[in-house]
Amino acid sequence: MATSTQTFAIFNVGTEDLLLTGTPSVTLTGDSEFTVSSQPSSTTIVQSDSTNFEITFTPVTIGVYNATVTIPNSDADENPFTFAVSGKGVRAAGGGAINAQFWPLKSGSGGGFNEI
Repeated sequence: MATSTQTFAIFNVGTEDLLLTGTPSVTLTGDSEFTVSSQPSSTTIVQSDSTNFEITFTPVTIGVYNATVTIPNSDADENPFTFAVSGKGVRAAGGGAINAQFWPLKSGSGGGFNEI
């Protein structure tokens, strides 16, 4: 079974500490082929710092899959921060196996892509 994992960074570009307030910090809704495989290592992000998390896509059949990433946080105008991810299960060259293609979509509830 093919998988594809993407690493995402949460940057604090503000002037105060950014608190990730959800439990867990990052959640997904939508197709279950997406999972948060690694949560952020810190729930407090100081100014000009960042923390990473990972999402893994594991398609079981050929087709397009979608999910929404939600990150509750202490930013008054971008809470929760959300963005979409999409993936596609495709037939591998020569048939048989399914390959995974996975990408974030450049839209979110904040002013920037993957930036709270």
